[in-house]
Amino acid sequence: MLFPSVIFLALVTSAPVVQATTLIQALQNSGASDFAQFVQSNPTLSALYSSDQVKTVFAPINGAVLSSFRKQKRSSSPSADRQGAYHAMRETNNYGSLTIQPGSVLNSNDDSGNTKGQPQHAVTDPSNKTQSTDTKRWLGHRSTANTTFPPLLKIFTGLGEYVNIIKPDIPYDGGLIHIVDDYFTLPEPLSNTASANGHTSFLNVAQSSNLTSTLDNTPAVTVFIPSNSAFSKPNSTSSYSSSSNLLSGHVIPNFLGYLPALTNGATYTTQAGTNVTITIKGGDYYVNNAKIIASNQILENGVAHVVDSVC
Repeated sequence: MLFPSVIFLALVTSAPVVQATTLIQALQNSGASDFAQFVQSNPTLSALYSSDQVKTVFAPINGAVLSSFRKQKRSSSPSADRQGAYHAMRETNNYGSLTIQPGSVLNSNDDSGNTKGQPQHAVTDPSNKTQSTDTKRWLGHRSTANTTFPPLLKIFTGLGEYVNIIKPDIPYDGGLIHIVDDYFTLPEPLSNTASANGHTSFLNVAQSSNLTSTLDNTPAVTVFIPSNSAFSKPNSTSSYSSSSNLLSGHVIPNFLGYLPALTNGATYTTQAGTNVTITIKGGDYYVNNAKIIASNQILENGVAHVVDSVC
């Protein structure tokens, strides 16, 4: 007759051992094997993703590799390192927390930004969940005629570009994976961002004032870019003594004002020494009387929002 302790030991030793899924296994099982290969083939990224610095991974679905990035897939380079680090977040960000208004500021492992020691960020926007289905590769096999797809949560990155979360909350032994429909766009200087988005009037004012380089290199700034139509309004710039004063009046120094960080009634002092006040009405954000019409254009040195009039 076996003693109970012997029986218990036999049951314990014979029970199957359930091993936690590794990051690479979870990526491969979730349609992101290309990204898994990219991480594995880069020694810097492999070490990063194996560390406890990574708690949440935004992994592009297979086929989403940027055309300009394919050649770097198997090599280590500064841009490859940045790209991989930008997809790796320092905190655990479950999908539910990302959908809470007014959005979340995500702390990546990309430390290349000119942001006074803060990491480069990406920002979720729960209020802006629209989707152009006919332009997304992962929906390419579906017919878009007379079809409505469920809204997807957007994550804004460099140049004001965004990706959509298409498969959230995939667990692995170090945290969570969210599958997204494209690679993040790396943040660039303000002048490149304004040019990419067609803000020619703002750029012309910056160039005529010889402030392009200053705006590109001032660390940790929030910039409100008046749209081209804002500059064309009668007397739109009459309250400013010069073009350089106008630009300075649209820059908040030493503040990373991503949309979730802007609170109703908050007042900030600009580089020109003037004050701007944030007002939130029905989900719309205003800077004084100027409405933010495009938000969270992530810069190398901060963030830009487009407004519909000169502040």
